[in-house]
Amino acid sequence: DGTNLIHPVYIVDLVDCLMKILPGDRSAAGPDRLKPRVFNLAGERPVAFGEFCETIAKAVGRKRLPSMTIPEWLANAAGRFFEIAHKVTRFKPPLTTETVKFLTSDRAYDITRAKAVLGWQPETGIEEGTKRAVAWYREKGLLNQL
Repeated sequence: DGTNLIHPVYIVDLVDCLMKILPGDRSAAGPDRLKPRVFNLAGERPVAFGEFCETIAKAVGRKRLPSMTIPEWLANAAGRFFEIAHKVTRFKPPLTTETVKFLTSDRAYDITRAKAVLGWQPETGIEEGTKRAVAWYREKGLLNQL
């Protein structure tokens, strides 16, 4: 139904943070910034998957997305059907149960540690990042004009 959360990050923000981790960079906060640890790197805020899809649609020039949704149980049943059909036909399934799980799961992360230890702050919002990404894809000929 598009209410599950995802947590995209704009590539420039991601690279900015990764550069702070390199040994030569002294801009990260604290003397133990290079101590081995795990960081979640994501955008400033998680967004609903439906909102993300609408943002992409707007960036590529679509007015609106279809508002129809299907129940998760039905999507899983279709995924299982296509997985079984794949075993017989060897055609790549257009939908799998794993895809349904991916599309319906929450993926929101706490980026507090990256902010505190590395002094990192994602700067590019979802709308601006999506506009820039679409422009890049079009420039490279990887996205057809709609």
